[in-house]
Amino acid sequence: MHTPGPFAFLIFFLWIPVAAVIFAQNEPRRAGFIVVIGGTMFLPELVAFDAPILPPINKHVLVCALAFVGMFFTSKSRWQRMRLLRGAQLFFFILVVGNIGTAQTNPESFVFGGKLAWEGGPRFPVVVISPLSKTEFIPMSIEDFFRFIMPFAVGQMLVQSREDLLVFLKAYVLGCVIYVPLMLYEGVMSPQLHRIVYGYHALSFSHNVRGDGFKPVVFMQSGLGLAMFQFVGLTGALVLWRLRERVKPWLGSGLATAAILFALSVSRNVAVLIYTVAALPLIRWAGPRSMTRVAFVLAVVFLTFPITRAKDWFPADDIIAYVEARMPERAESLAMRFDNETMLIEHTQRKPYWGWGSFGRNRRYDPDSGKDISVTDGEWAIHYSVRGAIGVVGWFWLITLPCLWATRLIRRVQEPEDRVLLGAVALTAAINAVDLLPNSSFTMVPLVYSGILAGFLSYLSDKYPKRA
Repeated sequence: MHTPGPFAFLIFFLWIPVAAVIFAQNEPRRAGFIVVIGGTMFLPELVAFDAPILPPINKHVLVCALAFVGMFFTSKSRWQRMRLLRGAQLFFFILVVGNIGTAQTNPESFVFGGKLAWEGGPRFPVVVISPLSKTEFIPMSIEDFFRFIMPFAVGQMLVQSREDLLVFLKAYVLGCVIYVPLMLYEGVMSPQLHRIVYGYHALSFSHNVRGDGFKPVVFMQSGLGLAMFQFVGLTGALVLWRLRERVKPWLGSGLATAAILFALSVSRNVAVLIYTVAALPLIRWAGPRSMTRVAFVLAVVFLTFPITRAKDWFPADDIIAYVEARMPERAESLAMRFDNETMLIEHTQRKPYWGWGSFGRNRRYDPDSGKDISVTDGEWAIHYSVRGAIGVVGWFWLITLPCLWATRLIRRVQEPEDRVLLGAVALTAAINAVDLLPNSSFTMVPLVYSGILAGFLSYLSDKYPKRA
């Protein structure tokens, strides 16, 4: 059962007045952290409010919207320093241009199915794929503002100094430590907490069975989404440990690192374990410039991946062969992902610049049965098939521009603590971005985190101006 009940909707809508009280009783920065992190951790999945023109408001959109509005009313100075729709946020206008092109180039409808299931048997149902109206770019652009610009802007508003960043890291790490016993419980007893509290599973139970164990989910939509959430907490704990900062007076950052690392080690997520093995020694011991260089390389890989994949320059077959030789149980899943990605790319190359738009137009269907035969995993492939190359440019650059900027700015940063923080946050943001190539985005964390990096970069740019 995956249908939210009345209790889930009640908790979801109660978060609105709760957020108002939080902002009324706390200084804006602290309130924003509580609303975003707490709401992401504990609000129910799959609950959504679908108002006219607005995109579906699920918990991830809701927490960012509440922080966005709350900061507007409680901290005009932070709002002004965020500089809405300027800087990296200017890429929103590329998204709008892409949406206009998508709406204007998708006037056709499609009909699938309706064929006989077998000779003399019943017919398959007819599936009609609707066209896009010429004005569809308006709700598409509103959705892009809510899904991309707003979480990025929230990150910029919440972190505008070194102290802000340290407070954020401590709050986030504390949340991840709170999640550790819940993850261990579900790793042993199976993912049941969302069902116990809200009455339904956020995802099919079978998706979270791995071998003879389970992938913890807690109150996230998937085990991978939870693991990536915890990975960001792990990198935060590592940099706090390196700087000898305590999470709380009663919680050392070294202990927090060990707790989160242990939880991740039993989470049964191969990709996140690979990220952990790569990031842990860099953040704990490498020089800050080394971290920003790795972040730069990852950002370039992210930015160039669509064209290398579309042109068949990416060594997908070699990667599958490598995985098959070492982890044969994962090779079939990886091959299926690449095959479905290739199918979407081939479909999108009929409309390479503007894409197919939403409402299922970007997917592939069996012409006889009308069955949807697409499996979409990678967030980039979803965006490419929906919005084409133009829209992908706006989305990709919004996420990665702060990582590229960090590589240049670190040359001017003098204080060791600032350098370490910049390197670690840039590396984490870049890994978050690269994870969107094979996987979907289950939370707003990648965009909020890129916004946090952008906010910290603005602070450092003012603190360390260019020499004349």
